[in-house]
Amino acid sequence: MGLSRVRNDAGNGVGRPDITNGKEPLVDKMSRFTYDVTAKQIKLFAGIGAKLELRKIAETGMEKEGRVEAIKGLVELEDKNSIPVLEEIQRTDPEAEVRDEAGHAILKLKGESREFVERGGIETLDIGEIIEGVVEIAGAEAVPEDDFPVFEIDDPNAKKRFEEYAKMKTLEKFRNGDQGNVYMVIEFALMDGNVVLQKKAIEALINSEDRNALNAAKLIIRNDEENKELHKKLERKIAALSVKEFLEGDEKKLSEVAQMLFKSVDSEVRKMAFEALVGIKNPDGLETIRLYLSEDEKKLTKEEMEFKRYVLKEMDEIKHLKFLDTFIDVLRATSDPGIMNMLISSLYMYGSTKAVPVLEYTSNRSDVEEGIRKDAGWALGLLKR
Repeated sequence: MGLSRVRNDAGNGVGRPDITNGKEPLVDKMSRFTYDVTAKQIKLFAGIGAKLELRKIAETGMEKEGRVEAIKGLVELEDKNSIPVLEEIQRTDPEAEVRDEAGHAILKLKGESREFVERGGIETLDIGEIIEGVVEIAGAEAVPEDDFPVFEIDDPNAKKRFEEYAKMKTLEKFRNGDQGNVYMVIEFALMDGNVVLQKKAIEALINSEDRNALNAAKLIIRNDEENKELHKKLERKIAALSVKEFLEGDEKKLSEVAQMLFKSVDSEVRKMAFEALVGIKNPDGLETIRLYLSEDEKKLTKEEMEFKRYVLKEMDEIKHLKFLDTFIDVLRATSDPGIMNMLISSLYMYGSTKAVPVLEYTSNRSDVEEGIRKDAGWALGLLKR
């Protein structure tokens, strides 16, 4: 039996009760149909359980197809509280198709119909599409959680997934260079109970070029002593940023770069600091390196001695006259055979008589190997010619 037949027979006790009160549809109320909405948005509202929005579309949607789909959505959501709205739509909507659908919906929601047992009508959307739809409706690419449209979402799981997706979108935007949400990402990194989100937020902060983000990450993970790789990655990131700012002309970063050279246990961080200091024209950079190389070797660890050899080797390969005084100081103080051999050869290559005293001293040292004393004497003899 068609809905028009049901409507016509209502007064004879056939089908559903008569809710029109004998009145004809009010076709002169077209001005109320002002809700402009797309089919995708209607699917969105149904997918997240936005009953209030669906009622509004069913009652005031501009297109009759949209009003029909919204009514179907209310049935799928089993929204019995919408029955009064549907009764008004059945009585007043100017379109017969909409009135018929409202009649079907009323019967279904009252449990008086067996005709619509199977769920049909509005197709479902993936939650990703649903949230993208919300963002699209909100008119922004990524907005804070408080700025999302307010929906009535009865399904706790759907609501939770919606919130999680919104947070992940914020992280994605931050990773892609949108630093405007740095404090929101910091908040995610501090959240308890959501380990996945927290981990992703911390990683996003560490991978950032934003100083506030990096400092926040340092505070957040300071008590996580077990995650050494995370600490190492963060230290290198902060070091790289400081070196970059220093090389771009921020002289205030000199002390910070110097601390990296003297105190970091990470050889990669020390290399960054050394390369920055050795490459600048500022004499303070070279003086910092000289002071570092003058440290008492007895206090250095095996790794620190290895790095000292690396620094001297790099400077030796550059072969710049500005390193002459540093090499002289180091040769006078060192007891490392490898360093002594390298510096004796290097000072000879410089050809400067400034190296004569230190070569003479080395050739007479009783605490070094005979071969080293002979090399120093040989270089000394050539420089005196």
